[in-house]
Amino acid sequence: MLIGQIFYLLSFSKYLYELSSIFPASVRKVVVKKIVMLTILLVLLGVLYLLVRAFPYVAYNQALKYGMNNRFLEVEKLTDVMKETGDYNFVKMAGLYGEDKSYWRTFHFRHFNIPMPVHHPVYLYFPQIVRKDKIQNSEFGVKITDYRQNEVFSFRVNEAKNFSWDLDKTKLFSLMIFKNHIVSHRPDEIWRDIFLKDIRIPEFEWSHFIGTLKSWFAIPEEELVYNLFVLVQRQKFLPKDVKEVKYFSPKKIGAIEIVDNETKEGRIQNYRQEQWLFLVDGKIYPFEIRARLDSIEAEALRQKYLKEIEFNYTNESSSTELYNKFKALPYEKKIDQEGMVYLFSAWSHVPERKQFLREMIQFLERGKKNELNITPLYEFARVLYGTNFSTDEEIIDETATEKLKRKMKEELKEELKNVQVQGPTTDGKFESEEAKVKYYLQKAKDSGDNLDKKEKVINVD
Repeated sequence: MLIGQIFYLLSFSKYLYELSSIFPASVRKVVVKKIVMLTILLVLLGVLYLLVRAFPYVAYNQALKYGMNNRFLEVEKLTDVMKETGDYNFVKMAGLYGEDKSYWRTFHFRHFNIPMPVHHPVYLYFPQIVRKDKIQNSEFGVKITDYRQNEVFSFRVNEAKNFSWDLDKTKLFSLMIFKNHIVSHRPDEIWRDIFLKDIRIPEFEWSHFIGTLKSWFAIPEEELVYNLFVLVQRQKFLPKDVKEVKYFSPKKIGAIEIVDNETKEGRIQNYRQEQWLFLVDGKIYPFEIRARLDSIEAEALRQKYLKEIEFNYTNESSSTELYNKFKALPYEKKIDQEGMVYLFSAWSHVPERKQFLREMIQFLERGKKNELNITPLYEFARVLYGTNFSTDEEIIDETATEKLKRKMKEELKEELKNVQVQGPTTDGKFESEEAKVKYYLQKAKDSGDNLDKKEKVINVD
């Protein structure tokens, strides 16, 4: 539109020049001179206006290409990864792999309902724990392997973080005209734009001067600032080592691929690592997975988890329910991987309760071939509580303080066994009230059930 107006003014100048021919030669020279000056002025004003109008778009492209750090905005340059957003490709590998549903059960594990293999003929599964400064923020997961213990698939529930921002901290975003435009977008719209919105605009080209300006001016300046806001949030909430940014629309989750551990360590990449990001009530809940490349089994597991995973807030009642299901299992299942899955899932809701950890370790110790299941539990318990809770004298690993506490408890227990409780004299009297109380307590114990033989029940209330 602006270009058309400039051409209109130039045409008008040409018309004035042609009109000057009606003046005498002496006057015509002055008129032509003024027309030329007017034309030059109009051209200069038009060019100046174009430069002023185009400046935000030039600055925008510079911010994307090189980054920006001034009092109005701080943003890193747009990497190729951050450019190529789009829909998540659900199928990563062609092929079919059948899976019997009877080998799977859904467990409430931390913030998610997820499938877990139970007595699976193909897979083994082992706990994974990443300890944090606060135990309730520790990250829990499971590694699924074949029977040769080669990792096929694994997942871990990462620490949640707030999905929030302070527009007043960035001067550009705090300007009222731009601030109003940003806040007009709902959080779920901003969330979707982080993974899907193409924030690029055409690069300036002299060969397409008019076309470039037209395409630029078709984008409101408020939208340019919103794009920058989306870019800032993209850089803020996504990991630094991101390789791909996508969005899985059926579940409204961000699905990003991150640099795998092997590549970080300079080794050949054998696994794809992804984070599935769930936005719930203003918080981001990451679910991180690793799937073996070139494995139809791993691809089937990735698809299975993505289809079946559902968000479900962690809560203590789920912990109690899972523990009660564990107690109802036959003894032989309690001491194998099935029992571990129930206890591990229950513990994931209340990680500060060490009773779960102790019982999980001590039940697994009674089973066979559970060494790989117990090892991460041993390590976590030893660091956190000063003991690995083992009942095996050859395996137990504890600090001097914990060892002293354990020995004192054992000695006290032994002393109580050896206490001789005095009965009444021949006339039915006791030497003291204390002796009387001890006598009846011992008698009640001897006549009742042997509580030591009963299974210990953890109070999870």
